[in-house]
Amino acid sequence: SKDIDEFEYKIPNSVKEQIAIGSFFEFLDNLISLHQRKLEKLQTFKQAMLEKMFPKEGSLVPEIRFRGFQGEWERASFGDVFSLLTNNTLSRADLNYEKGSVLNVHYGDILVKFREIVDIAIEQLPYITDTATTEKNIRSRLYNGDVIIADTAEDETVGKAVEVIGILNIPVVSGLHTIPCRPNLKFALKYFGFYLNSPSYRNQLFPLMQGIKVSSISKSALLNTNVLFPTDQQEQEKIGAFLDRLNSEITLLSKKLLKLQTLKQSLLQKMFV
Repeated sequence: SKDIDEFEYKIPNSVKEQIAIGSFFEFLDNLISLHQRKLEKLQTFKQAMLEKMFPKEGSLVPEIRFRGFQGEWERASFGDVFSLLTNNTLSRADLNYEKGSVLNVHYGDILVKFREIVDIAIEQLPYITDTATTEKNIRSRLYNGDVIIADTAEDETVGKAVEVIGILNIPVVSGLHTIPCRPNLKFALKYFGFYLNSPSYRNQLFPLMQGIKVSSISKSALLNTNVLFPTDQQEQEKIGAFLDRLNSEITLLSKKLLKLQTLKQSLLQKMFV
């Protein structure tokens, strides 16, 4: 309290100006709180949809379904649906964001940066720095619809999957601590990106995770899991498109919230002497 007593305070002489400043920041705080509540509600809604739009354990029919679709979903082993591809073991030190001829998907970005779908045409991915390894890596390049699973994490996010889309001319490969997979059959884009991150599938992974401080999931463990999918590709497409729209709304709202928070901090610096 003695230290606080020695602080110097600068206050505008006009009470009207004091009120105007306080009211303005109160308005900003209310706007930020409103966006935070909207974002939380949208994130909660998405999680609920991930639980209800895919069949629960022991069932072949989801709780919520688009109108016009009926019948049981197909159950198949992971190994029947996917072929395992080759990844590389390049660390962050072997990558750069400036130049290169091959893009690399790092497991850290899967766990922290990316949502369920990674649009290569939009997301910023690092390049492989050493051009001598380019030819070797191109042989294991990814294609649209391939899935990458992070096989290591410090928590239960291990096993998080992303589906890659938007691959054009630049080759894309799967990096350190990842398990890249390719569907053996034709599926609608974006379906598996969401299904493999839903409780319907992830509940199978939890008993298979190994480790204490660092958790991991093995290729053999993945092959012991089952995947569920509607046989009608139109239903797969509708599920993926709906959840992807939710992701877009969440991203847009997150950006608006960040702008408001940044604006407030900037004005706190500029509106006081």
